[in-house]
Parts: sequence; structure tokens; C-alpha cells
Amino acid sequence: MRLRGSHDTAFRDTVRAALLARAEDLFRQCIGEPVSAGAHDWRAKGRSSFSMKIRGAERGLWMDFVAGQGGDVFDFVAVHLCSLTQASDDFPRVLTAAANWTGISRDQPIDFARLKARKVAAAKDDTATDAAVRQRRTELLGGIESHSRSVWHTLAARYLARRGITDLPEAVLSFLPPVPELAGPGMASAWLPSLVMWATDAVGRCTGGQRVLLGPDGLPARLESGQTRKPVFGTTRGNPGRIPARVAGGPLCVAEGPESALSIWQATGYETWTVFGVSNFQSAPLPLDRRIILCPDQDMPVGTYPAGSEEARRCESAARTFAKAVDIHVAAGCDIWIAPAPEPVGSKRDLNDTLQRAGNAAVAEAITAATSARPAPFHPAPTENRDAAIAAHAKTVQTFFKDALSLIRANQVAKAESKMDDLPRVPSTPGAGDALENTSSRPETCSDGPAASTSQVAEVRLAPRVMLTGAQGVGKTRALIEALPNASGVVSLILQPDHGMARQFVTDCSKVFGDSGPAVVHLRGRSALNPGGADGERMCLIPDVAERFAKAGTSVRKVLCTRCPMAHLCGHMRQEATIERLAQEPAGVVIVAPHEYASLPLPGDVKPDLVVMDEAPRSLGVESVAISYDALSRPLRLRLRTWATSPIGSVAERADAEAEAASRARIQSFRDDLHDAFRNHAMAPLQALRDRGYTAQSVQDVIDELQTFEDSGMAARVAAVIESHEQAQGQGTTPSSLEAGLSDLVADHDGGGLQAFLQVARSVRLELTTGRAAANSLLPVADVNAAGVQGPARPGIRAWVLTPFHHGIDTPFLHLDGTGDHVLMEKLFGPMRHACHRVERNADTTQITGRSFSVQSITGQRANGQAWDTAGDKRRKEAAQLRAEIIAYCHRTPVALVVAPLKVVEALQADGLQNPVAHHGALRGRNDWEHLSAVIMIGREQPTRAVEDIARAYAAGDEAPFQSLNGAMWSKAARVLRSRKGPPVTQNVDCHPNPWADRVLRQVRDASLCQGIDRIRPIYKEKPVAVTIMSCVALDITIDRVESWVETKRGGPRLAQALQEHGVIPLSAREAHRLMPDIFPSIETAQRDLAPVTERIDALLSHSPNTTVLFGEWDSKTLTLCTYQAASKPGKRIHRHEALVLGHAQDARATLEALTGPLRLCEACPTWQAALAGLDLADTYARYLAGGCADTGTTSECGARPPASDTTSRHTGAA
Repeated sequence: MRLRGSHDTAFRDTVRAALLARAEDLFRQCIGEPVSAGAHDWRAKGRSSFSMKIRGAERGLWMDFVAGQGGDVFDFVAVHLCSLTQASDDFPRVLTAAANWTGISRDQPIDFARLKARKVAAAKDDTATDAAVRQRRTELLGGIESHSRSVWHTLAARYLARRGITDLPEAVLSFLPPVPELAGPGMASAWLPSLVMWATDAVGRCTGGQRVLLGPDGLPARLESGQTRKPVFGTTRGNPGRIPARVAGGPLCVAEGPESALSIWQATGYETWTVFGVSNFQSAPLPLDRRIILCPDQDMPVGTYPAGSEEARRCESAARTFAKAVDIHVAAGCDIWIAPAPEPVGSKRDLNDTLQRAGNAAVAEAITAATSARPAPFHPAPTENRDAAIAAHAKTVQTFFKDALSLIRANQVAKAESKMDDLPRVPSTPGAGDALENTSSRPETCSDGPAASTSQVAEVRLAPRVMLTGAQGVGKTRALIEALPNASGVVSLILQPDHGMARQFVTDCSKVFGDSGPAVVHLRGRSALNPGGADGERMCLIPDVAERFAKAGTSVRKVLCTRCPMAHLCGHMRQEATIERLAQEPAGVVIVAPHEYASLPLPGDVKPDLVVMDEAPRSLGVESVAISYDALSRPLRLRLRTWATSPIGSVAERADAEAEAASRARIQSFRDDLHDAFRNHAMAPLQALRDRGYTAQSVQDVIDELQTFEDSGMAARVAAVIESHEQAQGQGTTPSSLEAGLSDLVADHDGGGLQAFLQVARSVRLELTTGRAAANSLLPVADVNAAGVQGPARPGIRAWVLTPFHHGIDTPFLHLDGTGDHVLMEKLFGPMRHACHRVERNADTTQITGRSFSVQSITGQRANGQAWDTAGDKRRKEAAQLRAEIIAYCHRTPVALVVAPLKVVEALQADGLQNPVAHHGALRGRNDWEHLSAVIMIGREQPTRAVEDIARAYAAGDEAPFQSLNGAMWSKAARVLRSRKGPPVTQNVDCHPNPWADRVLRQVRDASLCQGIDRIRPIYKEKPVAVTIMSCVALDITIDRVESWVETKRGGPRLAQALQEHGVIPLSAREAHRLMPDIFPSIETAQRDLAPVTERIDALLSHSPNTTVLFGEWDSKTLTLCTYQAASKPGKRIHRHEALVLGHAQDARATLEALTGPLRLCEACPTWQAALAGLDLADTYARYLAGGCADTGTTSECGARPPASDTTSRHTGAA
């Protein structure tokens, strides 16, 4: 609750002043007696983890290091008098409690003048106190340094030796004998000797340190309860104890205490820091360009005790404090690794305990075993050597062909030898073997080397089956084409996504093969255009009828093609004859076909010797079938295979009829039970079937009986229609009339119901093996009609099934898909060895957040294409505005390829988009845009219904029930992007709770986006291509920057835009708004953007930065901090301002005046220049600490001298 009015503010200030005046009483009442009443910081006896500032401007500030709480006096009252976590939880209540404690009434009059005078006096006293404290710290630091001496041959060395530490770095260690003359604030137990570990800043100046108090025997000093054994002096926060490296190039190890740090340094030789307590991990100035290993003590982990309990507050605080520090440093972009002491959890032991227990090797092993604290990206970076990974794609294809051809030729030799054994033996005379030359298909041309013997072939050899993934545009298709000429005498089936890709593949083969190699045939379906026919002529002259026969489950070739009077004119039949002939040729044949032929036989029933499938199959190999309840209720009209072959009136005929009747009864009973289970027990249809006695085996029996049926009358009826047609037409045949007659015949046929029933029955059989009550791949639906079919709704059952791979697992099979999912494809095609060779793209990638870029938000229409029922005008206006913004952004790079869903592409082009475009449905394998150097990916495809439908087919055999979203929103998962630099970035990505559905979603959405990016071939480009991802996804690509859509559409982050357009960032929010209103539209906006920059500038000027990057990619070393003042104007007061100016100091004035006009004053900030010089010195010193310069006692190669170990030089540095 915010206070209102001057009286409320004055009342609050009065209460605060009273609390501060009685801070000592407040401490004693709530915490207890302090260890030392004269100390600057009070610590409670027996509770040294609690501290309160008693002197200076920070009076009243407190910190409970165990609970991880702290704040001002109001927060103290909130925690200890009101049982809150902080004052802001309920400030009116806290203010009332504080007023009651101090005895102040809200109704009493407030003397504002006295209150103001008290504030001024308090500020003056605080200033004097702070000056006295600083003076005391300086004198104390100098006194400790002047009394300190070398650690060797002292109680300190004896203490360390007893703890296993014998290598002593004198640069950071000293021995301090008793110094009672230094007793006072900041110097506890001055009468005891101590080991001193010095704290230094970034340039090596001593700022303080920690004393380890010792007894006269070199053991830890025996102290009274509540006294600390390791008091600090001076300033240690942000200034660790730094032990230089003995081993160059190692990580930076950071430990909690001195003994732990010394143990690490002794065991590894790495540069090691101590932060003098777990609370100082957070303030350690960790670098961004090194691996950093944090080495905490083995504290009680968070979660050991119930959240909020006293045990959790007391025992888990150290772990909680450490975890917070890790999060802060990881967010700052540090490469943080964690190496806890290998000691019992919660024992509070450290790596020095490990050293004493197990020696140096155990400590070094613990450091080596450090684990990364950075959250792992959802897609880890490729680890394989780039050139090796690219070469591995072609090598995998070559190895597959070598293994496949070896097996194929061995099998052909075995087949030839088997045929020769069946022939009559003839005398072995010259020329006698010539008659046997052509007794086998293609065996004599199938081997480049010695033929395999029958004994060799007898060995069981599995067909090579490989899936190659990892990258696109790396030469997989080229390697495939170059390998095919070696497949002489082999029928190779190459499956391409569509006919267009098949034509391109045939063209590419022709270029490579020339006049040699196997023939290449583009296999066209019955509905495809006939390249040898008249314009518009199809391969089949009645393709619609043929397709309807196929859908009805009838063998088109057997029933229709062999009887068709136009067979001699049919392009499809000529193609079949050509393929049959080429399959017998010594050179072999390469058949290039669309993906559908993975589940279809080849013409003429030609068997492929090997199959290669390029890219993922459409719908991931899933198809749906449906049967209505009405169809299930109708009796089958099919007959047994043997019925027509038995003599009429014979006993066999009667037996066949009886068998048919019994079989029909069993099948119809199952159909009726299936009908009832899904219509009346929709939530548990499988259990309903089990209750009726059905098992997977009994359903299989029904399927076997179904497969004994054929429509023997169909062939006769087709023949009758053709005969009738020919008689009516004489010698001429009119395809349209024949087509009409056959269409009427197939419309009256019930075979479609049989095929759908067979598919449903197979799905039920598989589902019954799982033990589930509900079905995953079968659902009762309100309408089985296909989309767009007119007529009344027909309720029934829909099944989603995996399309069976027709060519078997004994056929060598190679699947090429750079973004494929091996788990899904193994489920579809059978076992395959996974060869995954990932390659990083050469791309500069920007991911845009802050908008979903959904199809609806861009087109202004719902997913079904219809207008919105309510608020339609508003949605359409918002969509039009978004399209205009997207088009403006795309036109900044007019040659960039724009990839989006088809509806989005059409909407953007209708509004004037001029960029080259592509949509997600027509991307795979295309090289049309490989000459471009930029791509913009807009939105993504993630249709909930389609994803779940596909996933249901994959989940059919799962024991777990399918988790459907049932029309709800997608689930969300936090996935970490793979960032090239900087802190990890997390995206809330749409996902699905079902594992199969989530895999399908990533193939439909993520793989499609990666396919679009790879159309411009970023792997092989010499310069990085520009990639923009306008979607909330986590792709397998390295992200260089993440921007909000608001920043992107205005040209980037405001600060970067200011530097790019003007070379200046005014550090005054008011001045930034005045000079750049188009970039900073309000003072509040400028304040929000400038706040983190000013904080980092302050850190830089105080010599304690953990990064020199001020924002984005802008480093402080490329900027100059200037003070400027505009030229004076009569009657107007001109203020001085500060600004960051791009470039060197001598150019700053000209850059500023180009923006502000003439200046009266412009000068570079001297402290900024000193800070930059200090950073250079700090970099040099850091290289020395890391082992980059040799300690020769003279000026080293890098131009710096190591800090001296004598007390005089150290004291001088501090002064």
C-alpha cells in the first residue's frame, strides 16, 4: 500500500528515525546481546550469521545469512515483530507495529521543521561516521600489512601442514602475530596470532582479507561461544583472494574458504580464488571468457526439510544462497561449472577435508568431475568435427551401397547356382557352358570382384538398413546419384517426396550417368499425365474408375487392367512392360517414384533389390480409415475363394456353402459387437470387447477368415460390363461411356467396406494386446464422411494406422532425412541403424519473441478459414496492422526468402509482399533458393487435431492411454535455446503431454522450420547467412540474439538503435527523450532502458565489473563517457549531462554536436579513461594469474610484473 500525502510520509519518516535511534534496543530485544557492542557491525552471540549495521549511513541495515533475509529497519520489524517475509508484504501493518514499539501515535502532531533538521543532522553524522570508518579501515589495513610477515616457519605454516597443505603461495598468504595495539572495530581477537589470506581487486590492490585465528600450538584457536574463528577485515565483498596459476590455460576455481582454495591450488595448479564465505559467491567479479568452477562446501541441499520450516530456514540457507549466486552468474553469461566436495551430503565439509582424507588426487578428481551449471539447451551443439561430419554423410551412403550390393550379388550368385543344380548335367567340354549363360536373371553382370561361393552365401547376412540424419545440403543426394552407377544388374527403387522431385532426380541422374549406368525410369501413377500421349492425356484412360477400384480394395490390375479393351493404348501398361523388361537387363534399372510406392507394389510385381527413401513420408506414414455403424450392420456380400471352383450340386459345393455361412456368422457377430462396443461403450470399447470374450487371437482369427473372401463375382461383372459396352459400340470404344458403366458397378460394390473393416479389425487386434480399456488409435466419430462430402452425417469408427512398408525388412533400405526422427521412422519402417552427423549452420540468427505469429493473428481468420463471430472487425484490423509490420520488416532485406504457412504467404502477397516466398508444404529437397543469403521464417504449422491423429497411430501399441488435449490449449514447456554467447535464454514452447504427439509436433513444426532455413544452404556459404525466426520455438540452430517484436519492428533495441543512428546514448532519461523522441517516446521508457547501463557504468568505475559489455553486443572499450553542456541561451539555465559516445575521445565532440548542436563544453570523463586503462591492466594481471606470463622477477613478456609479496609494496598499493 502506497502512502499518500505529506503527513503520511512524515509519519513514516518519524517512525523510521525513531527505529534507527533505538536500533541497539531493537537488536537486543529480537536477536540478543552482540558479541562486541563497540563494533561497526553487530553480530549476536551464538548466532554469528546475523549482522546489523550500527554505525554510519547504513545504520539499521541487517542480514540473516542463514535465512537469506535482510533489509532495512522496517523489514526487521516485518520479520521479527509481524512474522512477515518483508515490509512490502503488508506495510501498513508493519508501520503500525513499528509506531507502537517506538511509542509514536499517528494522531500526535508532527514538527516538520524538526524532522527535517533531524534528517540533516543524521546525514551529517552518517557522513562523519562513514569517513571515520573508512579511515579506520585504511589504518587497520596498513597496520595488518606492516605487522605481517612471511608465512613460512610460523604457526600458520604448521596449521596448514596439519591440514595437508604444504605448497604455500606467499603472494596471498601472511602470518600475523598478536597485535593488541590494533584492537578495536573491525579487528576481533587481536591478541591471537592468525593466518592471513589477502583480498585484492581487479588490478591487484589489497582491499582486505580474512584471518584464521590460531592457538599457540598451531591449532584453531579456542574461542567463546558466538565468536567467529575466521574474522574478515577491510573489504572482501567483490574482492576475492586470488592465487596465481601454476598451470597455464586451466579453468578458474572459486572456493568458499581459504583452506579449500589452497587445497585446490595445491592439487591442480589452476588459478584459484577464495570468496571468504558463501554469501560472497554472488559478488565475485567472475570473467565471461573462461570456464569457472565453483567449489562449494557440502552443505545441506535445498529441499531436505519441508519448505518454510525452521529446519529449512536454518540448515538449507547456505545452499540456497549458493544457488542464487549461481543463477546470477549464469544469467550474466559466465561459464559456470560446479565441483562440490566429495563428502557426505549436509556434512559442511569442503575440499580441504577431501585433501586430508584422500590426498591431492581426490581433490583433482573432484575438480575434473565438475558439471556445468548452465541449463543445457534443448538441442545441444554439434560435437563432431565439422568437416568430418559433412564428409560422413557421403561416406554413409557409399558404405550402405557397398554393403547392400555385396549382399544382393551374393544372393544372385546363390540363386544362379541353385538354378544350375536343377539343370541336367552335361560333359565339361569347350562351349558347353554357353547354353547356361542366361538361365538366371542378371547374375553374370553383378559382381565387380570374385563371386561369392554358395558356402559364403549360406551364412546368415542381415540386409543393411540405415537412417541418415543430422544436416541438409551436405551432398547426400549427390552421393546417392554417384553410387547408383555401381548398382549394375540391380533394381533400385528411389522414393522422392513428389513427382516434381522425382523428375529432378531423373534429370540429375542423366547428367551424371551419361551413356553408362543403369536405365532411369520415372514411375508415374495412373492419374499422372502421360508424357508420350496427347495433351492432357493420363497414363490410364479411365483413371477415376481405377482409383475407385483401388480404394474399394480390389486389385486394379487383376480385375480391370487385364480385361480393359483399351489396354493396348494405356500408358500405364506400356510403363509396366518397360519396367519388366529393364528389370531383366544386365545394366539394371533405377526406378524413381513418389513416396506412395513405399507401401505399394511396383508395376508388373517387380521386386526392388534395394530401396532408398529421400525425406520423411507425407503425414509421417499415417493414414486414416473409417467405417460407419450402418456399414457394420449390413451383412457382407462376398464369397469364399473356393466357392466358384466346386462343381455345382456336389458335396464339396454344399460343404463350401456351409463353411461360408458359418464364417459369415462369426464375422458378422464380431461386426455387431464392434458396433456396440464403440457406439454404446465409447469410453471403454476395448473392455467391452473383452467382456464379450474377444482376445487379440480371436480377432486375428476373424481377420484370417476375412482374408479367405474375395469378390470372385467382381471380375465376371467387370467382364460383362466391358462385353456389353463393346457390343453396343461395335468396334469403336468410347471411354466415357465405359467409365460410366464401371463407375456404376464399383458404386454398387461393398469392397470398400471390407477394406475399412479389415483395417479397423487389425487395429483392434493390436489395441487388445495392451490391456487398456480405451482405444488409442480408434475413436467413435460423429461423421465418417471425408471433409467436403455432401450428405447427412454418418456416425461410425475411425482408425489411424501406420502405412505398412511393402518391400519388407529383408530388402536393403536407406532413409535420408536431415531433420528426421529415428524413433518415429523405426516404428514405421522397422529397425534401422541411426547414422546422425550434425553440422552447425554458418548463420547469424535472430529469434523474435513477444508474438505468436499464428496463422489466425496474421490472416485475421480462424483456423477453418471462416470469419470470427465476435470482435471480427477488431481482429481483422489488428491482423492488417501486423501484416503491414511484417511486410515492412521483410522489405528491409528484399532478397530474403520468406517462409510461412500457405495462408500466411497468400495474405502477405495480397498486401504487397515482394520477397521470394515459399510455404511449409513445398520445401523438402528443393534447391530453388540456394543462391539467397537470408531467410525469414514466419509462424509455424502445429495443427492440434492433425498432430494427435498421426500420433494415435504410433501410440496404438502403448500400454498407457493416449493423453489428448481435447481441444484445449497446448501445454507449455520451458526449453533453453542454444545461444552462441551470453546468458541462456528460455522459450515457453508449445508441446504435447503425449510423447508420440510431441515427437510428431516437433516433426510437423520444428523440422519444417529447419527445412525452410536450410533451403538457402547455410552450411556451405562462405559468409554467415541472415536467419530470422519469428516463432516461439526451440530449434536445432545456434541463436545469436533474441529480440522482442516491438524492438525488431522499430529497428532493434532502443540503445543499439541510438548508437547505430546517432553514435550517442544520453544517460539522462529526459535528455534522451528530448534528443531522440522517435527512439525514446517517453521519459519513463528512457529511464527503463538506461537503468541497467548506468548500473554497469557504476560497476566499471568502481573497478568491480564482471563484464565489460554494457548492453547487447556493445563493449565499454568501444565507447567514451563524456560530459557535455549545450551552448548558453539568454535567460535559460543550461545543465550538464553525460553521454556514451561511440568512438575515441578526440572524435566525441563532433559526434555529439551532430545530434545536439553547438556545445559549450565537451570533455571525456577522466575516471572513465582510467577505468579503461585499469581494465587493460586487469586483463594483463588476469593473464599473469592464469599462467599466461612467466614469473621471472623482471618485466614479463606481456608487459606486467606479478604483484610483490613483501608488505611494503602491498601497503603502497592499498594506499
